[in-house]
Amino acid sequence: MRPLRDISIRSKLTLLVLLTSAVAILLGGAISIGYEMMRSHHELLSNLSAEAEIIGANSAAALAFRDQKAAREILSALRFRPEIVYGCLYDNDGNLFAEYHSPGTSPVRRTPHVPAGADHWFEAGDLLLRRTLRLGEDEVGSIYLRADLRTLRALLAAHAGISLVVVCVLVGLSWLISVRLQRNISNPILDLANLTRRIGTDRDYSRRATKRSADEIGVLTDGLNHMLNQIAEHETKLRRAYQSLQFSEERFRQLAENINEVFWLTNREKSEMIYVSPGYEKIWGRTCASLYHSPQDWMSAIHPDDRARVREAALAKQISGEYDEEYRILLPDGSIRWIRDRAFPISDDNHEVYRIAGIAADITERKRLEQELLEISEREKRRIGQDLHDGLGQQLVGTQLAVTTLANKLREQGSPETARAAEIGELLDEALTQARNLTRGLYPVGLATSGLAFALWHLASNIHRSFHVDCQVDCPEDVPIKDITVATHLYRITQESINNALKHGRATQIHIRLQAGPVCCTLTVEDNGSGMETTNHEPGGMGIQIMMYRARMIGGRLQILPRAQGGMIVRCTLPLPSIE
Repeated sequence: MRPLRDISIRSKLTLLVLLTSAVAILLGGAISIGYEMMRSHHELLSNLSAEAEIIGANSAAALAFRDQKAAREILSALRFRPEIVYGCLYDNDGNLFAEYHSPGTSPVRRTPHVPAGADHWFEAGDLLLRRTLRLGEDEVGSIYLRADLRTLRALLAAHAGISLVVVCVLVGLSWLISVRLQRNISNPILDLANLTRRIGTDRDYSRRATKRSADEIGVLTDGLNHMLNQIAEHETKLRRAYQSLQFSEERFRQLAENINEVFWLTNREKSEMIYVSPGYEKIWGRTCASLYHSPQDWMSAIHPDDRARVREAALAKQISGEYDEEYRILLPDGSIRWIRDRAFPISDDNHEVYRIAGIAADITERKRLEQELLEISEREKRRIGQDLHDGLGQQLVGTQLAVTTLANKLREQGSPETARAAEIGELLDEALTQARNLTRGLYPVGLATSGLAFALWHLASNIHRSFHVDCQVDCPEDVPIKDITVATHLYRITQESINNALKHGRATQIHIRLQAGPVCCTLTVEDNGSGMETTNHEPGGMGIQIMMYRARMIGGRLQILPRAQGGMIVRCTLPLPSIE
């Protein structure tokens, strides 16, 4: 059937009409031949039956009286029926009584084989008939006649030949008529096919089809012309949009290639780098070609302490639009740069994310300034703490000693002002205690000499004495925090967490825990207060922002979580290379 599908519609229509006509004519001829065959057989059977009745009626008496000569004379009348080649009479005992056969009849064709219960049948191309003979009410024997069907078959063959000639003539006429009529259908369709072929070749959508009729082909012609009008309109709009896109793309490239940041564009799976601006070579110190060849090349430049965090964030947050990470990269010359990387998902018409765009900026200078601000702030805190200790603290101690001496003298003299002097001494003692606590908060005692564990224990002790809060510390002394900068940031994070718990949460119990694992160190501050409102993006106020910044400065990760029993959990996790 494949070759038939590939021929032209003109040939298909001609073949369809021709095959339909041929099948109809052949079916009519077959029905005519079949009917003629049935009619001829029925007529022959009727003639044989009539002949058998006539001969049987004439020969019944001869059978009854056993007159074979008379029976043979009666059977000899069959010579006037050339189609009957054999006839015979049998008595009641089944014995052959008399017979007739035409000249040249073979014994095989003369001997009948009677099927059980049959009165006529076909055998060796002949028609055989059997009838029972009666004389009055008595059965006297039977008669058999054999008719040769060759004459009948010759007539039927002639009729079939004539029918075949008629069929061929009619099929030829049908072909001539179909060739003429199919043009009314095939020519308009071929014109439409040629038009679409030319349009597909030269892309000229200004061509139009000529409508020749108002039938279905005319409707198809109108539909094709309407479609060509729409395509031409869309082509004009697309050409204008493409020109506008080219202009926008050129402006985008000029912008992307002249900014200091790195603009990048990938597919959803991040297996293909679609575009990266030349700023990548300036910031990363690697070629854009290497990133196009290996889209994960930028990840290998990230500092080992930040790489796992950034990889996890890239996989989980870039599609949702929550990706906003700060990390360090190692340049080929060994220097370190700080990067702020943000990503934004791009959706198609079905609101499915199919691309991810991002921009990465070098924030090394900003980080340096922030670090300097923190260092200046830390130095100022220490200076103020030192001034409080050496200045105000010493003056308070001297004043307390003077008041104590005065109170002793007034007591010796029995002066009624003794109680007042003692009260002033207690107030000075409280002021001195507050000044010492303030000094220790600004200038952690023993942080540089005795380590972070001692400083945390001392902080918890001051909190317990000053605020009457159960503040416990679980911190082994062998935690490997050797960098004084890291220790200072952790101490300040703990200090700010405790201040938030006391100020906002009204906590009565605080637990400080510092643990060292095989790959990281974790500082945890838990309280039983009322907690505070946080969000996933901007938790808390300025104090918590500074805590998170301190954690990032030492390569750590800060988490602020609600406590199941009430209160808050502040957890800072650092990789071991950062604390060592």
